[in-house]
Amino acid sequence: MTASVACLAASGAGCGCDRRDGAAAAPGLPRLVELGSDQCVPCQMMKPILENLRRDYAGCVIIESIDVYTDPGAAQRYRVRVIPTQVFIDASGREVARHEGYMEQAQIERAFRDLFGIQAGPS
Repeated sequence: MTASVACLAASGAGCGCDRRDGAAAAPGLPRLVELGSDQCVPCQMMKPILENLRRDYAGCVIIESIDVYTDPGAAQRYRVRVIPTQVFIDASGREVARHEGYMEQAQIERAFRDLFGIQAGPS
């Protein structure tokens, strides 16, 4: 059985989420990179979800949003075929998963738990 401990941001402050692997978050945090566009309806639907995740996982997971039309190089770097695309990157900088299309908040939170051992704590 793995103990649940409050994860710590790089500053040492609690981040409001729990690490289920029993370790505090390292200064190199895992990331979710969401690649989309302001011109894409499913991408627009992702915006409030990403804002909720930024709030709920602050200090535990870095949430990035990139508009592929204003930064076409990002689409190439991340090998984007369709938008939106969500890329999950571990704390060492390695891509561990990706999803193409709209993704519900519960699906993303499940990925955070399964891939990074992180779960949102009580608000």
